[in-house]
Amino acid sequence: DPGYIPVSGELLDLDLDARQAFVYDCNRGEIVYLKGEAEVVYPASTTKLLTVLCALEVLSPEEIITPGEELSLVESGSSLAYIKDNHRLSVQMLVEGMLLPSGNDAAYVLAAAAGNRLSDGEVAGKAAVAFFMDHMNEYAKTLGLKGSHFTVPDGLAGNEHYSTLEDMLLVARAAAQHPLISRYAAMATDHV
Repeated sequence: DPGYIPVSGELLDLDLDARQAFVYDCNRGEIVYLKGEAEVVYPASTTKLLTVLCALEVLSPEEIITPGEELSLVESGSSLAYIKDNHRLSVQMLVEGMLLPSGNDAAYVLAAAAGNRLSDGEVAGKAAVAFFMDHMNEYAKTLGLKGSHFTVPDGLAGNEHYSTLEDMLLVARAAAQHPLISRYAAMATDHV
């Protein structure tokens, strides 16, 4: 079962103020602390990890993407990678833009490109993002996610965009095993 995460027989005794928390021991491959697991989690920008994982299933890092009308979907006040519609960016550059400055614009461009590819070029812009989100929810199940539903690629959404602590751990575990994600997760800054 890809979604199975063992819980230690000897959980840590921590006194945390947080409503929800987990500690996962990477060496033992098990949860050693869990609090608030029955509550819904709003994954916010950690959604971008799943967006990258899913998009990289259909796009290669070297592919060149030209942003389109999907940039209009980015909410005002979002964190940005400052992508413009005249840019020509590789998928790898979009991943960097999502993971370093947490660029919501990069998330939408990547989602639209992947959605366009998944639909065999039949959709673009908003329709491509919607197509991708449907696919991403199915992809999440292949990782073992059971209590999640994703509506946007950047995580900036309302009540219909949710997850669980266990599902977020599964996403983090898969992301940590992906070389491109690991590369950018290890970088503090970059000059582009």
